[in-house]
Amino acid sequence: AAGHAAGGGGGGGGEVLEIFEFPQEMRKRKKTPNHLAEYSDVLIPSGVGTINDLHTKQKLHRAVRIHVVDQTSGSGKLLMLQRAPGLLTCPMAWTLVGEHRRPRETVLEACRRGLVEELGAPKRATAQQLGLSMLSSHEDDHIYMEIQKGNNTCRGFGEDRGERQLFSMCIVDYSQQWPLAFDNEVANHKWAEVSALAHDLETKAHKYCCSELAGTFKTSVAMVLRWLDGPAGGVR
Repeated sequence: AAGHAAGGGGGGGGEVLEIFEFPQEMRKRKKTPNHLAEYSDVLIPSGVGTINDLHTKQKLHRAVRIHVVDQTSGSGKLLMLQRAPGLLTCPMAWTLVGEHRRPRETVLEACRRGLVEELGAPKRATAQQLGLSMLSSHEDDHIYMEIQKGNNTCRGFGEDRGERQLFSMCIVDYSQQWPLAFDNEVANHKWAEVSALAHDLETKAHKYCCSELAGTFKTSVAMVLRWLDGPAGGVR
C-alpha cells in the first residue's frame, strides 16, 4: 500500500513472498548495478518468508512499480502518493504506486492487482481496459534498490530494518477510466508534471524519503519520459 518500498509495498507484514539471490558472479561485485535485465532470468530462488522477515533480514524479493500517467491535459502527468504519517517506513514521503509480487504472479498480474487494491480499479477489468502495459519492451527489465541496515537517512529504516527489492515496471495510460480510491495508507495524492518531477528528484530527494529511493524514482521518470515521447505515448 502507498507504494512502499518506493513502489513495492502492499500486503500485510505476514504475507509470504518468494526470496531470491543474485548469481555468484554478481554477488562478488562491490556494487550491484541498477539495471538487471541481463541477470533477471537467472535469479536463484532461495525459499520464502514473510514481508517482516524479508525486511528485518534484508532478503532480496520482487515487486512491481506502477506508473499511472494522465495525458488528457496535453502534457504527461504522473500520479504520486504521499504516505500516511503513521506508517513505519517513509512516513509522509512521496512515492509511486507499488506492490509486492506474489509467488507465481506475472508482472502484469501483480500490476493489475495493485491497481485494484491501491487505486480502486474495477476488479473485473482487463489490463487493456485499465490501459495497463509493460513500461519497458522487456518484461524482465528491473530496477534494483538496496537500503542497508543502519541507514538512518531513510525514515523508518535503522539497525533492524533494511531493503533489497527488484522492481518490474508497468505503466497505465490513465484517462479517468475509473474514479481513483485510496486506502488509509495514503495521506494525499497529486498529479506531477513528469518533466518537473525529474528536476524535483534532483534537488529535493528528502521529499521522497531518502536518496536511495529518489535515485530509483529518477530512473522511473526517465523511462516514463521515453515512453511519452515514443509511439505508445501521445505527448510530443
